[in-house]
Amino acid sequence: MKNWKVNSNKKHLIIKKIIFLICAFTMGCASQKTDNNSLEHHIGEFGDSRETIRKNLEGRYSKIEERELSLILSTAKKKQTQLECYDFMYRGKKRFVELMFSDNKLEIIHIMKTESDHDELKAILTKKYGKPSYSSEVVDYYATPGISLRTKPHEISFHSNKVSLEYDGYMKSL
Repeated sequence: MKNWKVNSNKKHLIIKKIIFLICAFTMGCASQKTDNNSLEHHIGEFGDSRETIRKNLEGRYSKIEERELSLILSTAKKKQTQLECYDFMYRGKKRFVELMFSDNKLEIIHIMKTESDHDELKAILTKKYGKPSYSSEVVDYYATPGISLRTKPHEISFHSNKVSLEYDGYMKSL
C-alpha cells in the first residue's frame, strides 16, 4: 500500500508536468501567431548597449558576428559597430539581421530577407501609420515611427530618433 502512494504521487506530478507543457506549448504557438501579425522584433530598445542586445538575442540565432564600421552616422563619435545575426526568427521565418551601434548604443535594426511577406508588412504599416512619409519604387518610409520597408534589398528597418534626420535624407536618396 505504501508503494502505491509513492507511485500515485509520482503519477500526479507527471500529470501536472504534462499539463504545464501543453499550456506552455499552446501559449508559445499563440504568441508566434501574434508575432506573425505584428512588426515587433523583440531585439531591444534603441540606446541599449551591445552587451544588453547580445543577452536579449541569446539562443535566437545560429551565428553572430561583430565588425567595426567606418563612422557613418553622426551619432558615432568614437566607434561604430555592427552585429550580424544569422537565422534570427522574425514573423515566423529565419532572417539575417544587422544591428548598428554608435558608441555602443543601438541605433538601427535591419531585418533582411522580407520579400515573402513584403505585401503583408506594407499592409500592417499602412493600417498602423497611414500613408508613408516618403515613397519610391524601392522604399516606403514612415518617418514618425522610424520604419522603412525596402525592396532593394528586401528589408524592414527601424531607426532611433537620434538618427531621424540622417535616415530621412538617406531614404530620399534611394
